[in-house]
Amino acid sequence: MTRQDRLNDELLVLRCQQGDAEAFTSLVGRWQQRLWRHAWRLTGNESAAWDVIQETWIGISRGINRLVDAAAFPAWAYQIVSNKCRDSVRCDRRRREAAETYAQWMQREEHEAAIAEEQYNDLREAIEHLSGPDRAMLALRYEENFDTAEIASILGIPEGTVKSRLFYARGRLRNYSRPGRGCGVQRVHHGAALSSPLARQHGAFRRGASHHRSTASRCADLLHDLHSYGPRRM
Repeated sequence: MTRQDRLNDELLVLRCQQGDAEAFTSLVGRWQQRLWRHAWRLTGNESAAWDVIQETWIGISRGINRLVDAAAFPAWAYQIVSNKCRDSVRCDRRRREAAETYAQWMQREEHEAAIAEEQYNDLREAIEHLSGPDRAMLALRYEENFDTAEIASILGIPEGTVKSRLFYARGRLRNYSRPGRGCGVQRVHHGAALSSPLARQHGAFRRGASHHRSTASRCADLLHDLHSYGPRRM
């Protein structure tokens, strides 16, 4: 840059400080490409560099009146570009990190969904081996969410009988779900999206999100009970 070029820039800066819009347009024309090349080298991205330059000229237009020495404009403008580039790189890094985090979360969700589907299929197969009374008893407890006293009232039997029947129904279900019988029911993750097989057995499955969560929870309760209460010692 020649001495005359520097003098011209200083005059343009002084005119900008006096509110001369044409002087600012001339300043943009003289410095746009040089500042863009600097931004492109720092960001490594043409589009990002143009975004930085737009932000830079906004910053220059707002701050040029505070520039005490007009001769310091070139270094000042480059400094603004450098700062904007650092901000751009940080934002881009955060976006990439957010995208990676989301991708990892989706992979975990898909993995848990696959496990939940396998557990559902295993449990459904095991339930199909039970008698109608066993399925009805389990449905009242885990699908309809009645407690033992309410089930006793519904069926007209003592509460102790309900507890006993539930115990043995779970035992028979557990037997069918043991390895070697074709089913591999495992403890379900309570956060997994698991549809209740009991709802499917009785044609009551609905696809609403709140119902889906409630049936998943009840199915999880059943699986929890299957693992929590082992066979009674004789």
